[in-house]
Amino acid sequence: MDDFIEAGRITGKAREYAKSIIKEGLNIYDFAEDVEAKIVEFGGKLAFPLNISFNEFAAHDTPNFKDDKVFQKGQVVKLDLGAQINGYVGDTAFTVEIGTAVYKELIKASEKAFWEAMKVIKPGVKLCQVGRVINDTIRSFGFNPITNLGGHGVGKYDLHSGLFIPNFDNGNKNTLKDGDMIAVEPFATTGKGYVINSSMEKIHALVSVKPVRTESGKKILTFIKENFNTLPFAERALYKKFSQVDVKLGLKELKNNGALRSYPLLKEEMNGVVSQFEHTILVKDKPIITTL
Repeated sequence: MDDFIEAGRITGKAREYAKSIIKEGLNIYDFAEDVEAKIVEFGGKLAFPLNISFNEFAAHDTPNFKDDKVFQKGQVVKLDLGAQINGYVGDTAFTVEIGTAVYKELIKASEKAFWEAMKVIKPGVKLCQVGRVINDTIRSFGFNPITNLGGHGVGKYDLHSGLFIPNFDNGNKNTLKDGDMIAVEPFATTGKGYVINSSMEKIHALVSVKPVRTESGKKILTFIKENFNTLPFAERALYKKFSQVDVKLGLKELKNNGALRSYPLLKEEMNGVVSQFEHTILVKDKPIITTL
C-alpha cells in the first residue's frame, strides 16, 4: 500500500510541474520528455507515457520521436500522466486550453463531474451510481459524457484492472469495496459522446512473451521486458535506444506474434472537442485521493 500511495504522490507532483510549464509555442516532444524525466527525478518510474491528446482526440496520443510540433493557441489539450513504484501506479489527467478560454465550461464540466462523484464514492456504492452522478453533472453544463470511456481499477503492473467506472448509469450494480484502488475519469464532449479508434498507434504494451526469430525482435522484446514489464510504453522510447530499422522490424514481429497490444488514438465520433479530468483513489469510508 505504501508504494501505491507514493506513486500517487509522485504523479501529483509531476502533474503540477506539467501545469506550470505548458504554454503556447513549446515543443511537445521536449515537453513530454521533460515531464517524464521529472517523474524519474521525483523517485518514480513511468506507469505509461505522457498522453497529450488534442481537441477531438480523447486519449492515447503522445509525441513521436523528435516531434517538431508545438502547442498552439486555441488547442484543448488533455494531459494524462502516471508514475509507478514497484508496479503500483498513480494515474491523473487534466485539460488545458492554450491561450484562449472558448472551452472553459467544457473543461469545468469534466472536473466538476469528478468532484461530484467523489461525494458518493465509498464502500458499498454501486458503480452505476457513480456513473449517474458523472453523467448528470456533465449534462448540466450542456455537454455529453463519453459513454465508452471511463474510470478503472488499478493493479500491480496493470493500469486497467478489474472495475470499469462508467461515465453514465450503465446499470452495473457491482459495488465498490474497502481498499479498492481505482481511477475516476470523466470525459465531457461537445460531440455525440462516443469515441472511435483512429488508424494511428503510438503506444503499445507487452501482453505475453512469445518466441521471436529476428535479432531486431529479440532486442526490442528484451528492452520492453526490462524497462516496462506489462505497462504501456511509447514508440519514441524505442527510437531513443535503437535504429529505425530495428524498431520497425521488431515492433512488426512482436505485433504479428501477439506479444504486443497497441493503443490506437481515440477520436470523438463527431469530431467534438473533448475534456478530461482524473485522479487515483483508495476507496475507504473517507476515500484517499493519492494523486493530489
